Amino acid sequence: MIPIDADELIKLMKKMDEDDPIDFTNVPADSDELERLVAKNVTMQIAGLQEAQFSPDHQLILMQVIASRLLLENLVLKLNIEVAQGRNPREALRLLRAKLGTADPTTASPPKSSIILP
Repeated sequence: MIPIDADELIKLMKKMDEDDPIDFTNVPADSDELERLVAKNVTMQIAGLQEAQFSPDHQLILMQVIASRLLLENLVLKLNIEVAQGRNPREALRLLRAKLGTADPTTASPPKSSIILP
């Protein structure tokens, strides 16, 4: 696994943001500051995996687990916001499934992204 530094990770995050922007409207911090905080944390975690001599396959599996967990947490937070704003929970879930590209989670296809990795 070829590590990238925090600056390169931020560039890739910004490229992904073009396809699916994050709404920082009510966040009491600068988006650049938060992106740097996250990028540094992720690069430190990857460095720790490499120092612990995890195999590249194990590193990839762990990153998939972490990404899946964070995406699930994000989905639940979005659902909770929709419901708190008065949307029917089933309708909120239907809309989020549509945004993810499938009404049936067992037939999900990979998301489209304009990111081209180095």
